[in-house]
Amino acid sequence: MCDMCDIWDALSALGTLAAVLVSLWLARRDRKRVRKMAIYQQFIQYFDKGIIKLVITLENIGNTPIIINEYGTIWNKNILNNDINKYLVNSYEPILINSNESKIVEYQYCFGYSFKEGEPKVENSEEFKLFSTANFIAKDTHGNQYPRKKLMGKLHILHS
Repeated sequence: MCDMCDIWDALSALGTLAAVLVSLWLARRDRKRVRKMAIYQQFIQYFDKGIIKLVITLENIGNTPIIINEYGTIWNKNILNNDINKYLVNSYEPILINSNESKIVEYQYCFGYSFKEGEPKVENSEEFKLFSTANFIAKDTHGNQYPRKKLMGKLHILHS
């Protein structure tokens, strides 16, 4: 009868060991580093002030911090073009975005006079075309690129 008890004790010990190993494996599996970013952009016109803006929101939806060290617009098959950065509101510097955080990159150009929607002089300008058709891209310190996938609509502000 005791021999049977030893077998059950051994099987119980093996089952416990297997459960512990599986739980450790599952816990380790969830710690995989994921670098993932959502990029949203919005083109804004302040008609009365004669200003156009491009506001970019960088949202880290991964589980590890991301340091963005290059950003600009997409030029020819995901090649980063940083010509737009001369219109940055703040200085060009690396951006640390922790997990579940967002940061904003803002571009602005002032025409120096108020304008109306559809005004040819404004809409034919290099700055208007650049801001209104820009497709933003960011690159992190690991060489990963995060292109924005879909264009968003325009926001018109008549008075502010």
